Amino acid sequence: YCLIHFYKRERIRMASILTQLRHGNTLTHLCFNQIKANSKQLLPATNVLSGREPSCAKSPSLATEQNGFIARLCHKFAPDADHEKEIYSGILSAQIKLVKTFSLTTSFIGMACQPILYSYSSHSNLAVMLASGAFLSFFTFVTPVLIHSVSKKYVTKLYYNQVEDKYTAVVYNIFIRPKKIQFRLRDVKVPDVPGAFTTFKAKDYPLFVDMDAFRDPTHYGKIMGYDENSSKPINISH
Repeated sequence: YCLIHFYKRERIRMASILTQLRHGNTLTHLCFNQIKANSKQLLPATNVLSGREPSCAKSPSLATEQNGFIARLCHKFAPDADHEKEIYSGILSAQIKLVKTFSLTTSFIGMACQPILYSYSSHSNLAVMLASGAFLSFFTFVTPVLIHSVSKKYVTKLYYNQVEDKYTAVVYNIFIRPKKIQFRLRDVKVPDVPGAFTTFKAKDYPLFVDMDAFRDPTHYGKIMGYDENSSKPINISH
């Protein structure tokens, strides 16, 4: 019973620390003392968790790295925490979904009408039959493939997992079903010459994003390698 009570109390305390981090408050000495008392077995001994003045006060880049590590720790132990945070929403997601839906619908209608057209083809001219068949086949098979070849790169949603420090991009497959692509900063390659509808490649999968659609432009800078404080080396593919 004592162990259960202690476990619940510590989870509530870690949740309060997480709330301070979400509101942008800096980690005070009290917060450091709480993390030191609760995480001796989880964290290595560092200057941040020691009784001395944290070295991050002298180095802003070190402060960002250490605060990010502690924030992920607090976020992991917070009760009922949603680790996936939406940081991007494509402005053309609804339009792309409508276009793909219309294209697939017309393709299914075309395939359903082909047996009827073939039944009347014996009474028509051969040239007219070939022309109508080619026209119908183009809109039935070629159009959905062309639309998908462009729209499959468009990122509709982008999530960031603060605990695992990774991103999840959501795109549409050919049947308008969400497809998730998980990657880390080290998996990103920025082409030297951007291709058509390609902003970057994540695990060799081309993706397209709009910089203005990011809720936090910092993530765009990290993904593209613009953030100098990011631990990810800029990987440029030739």
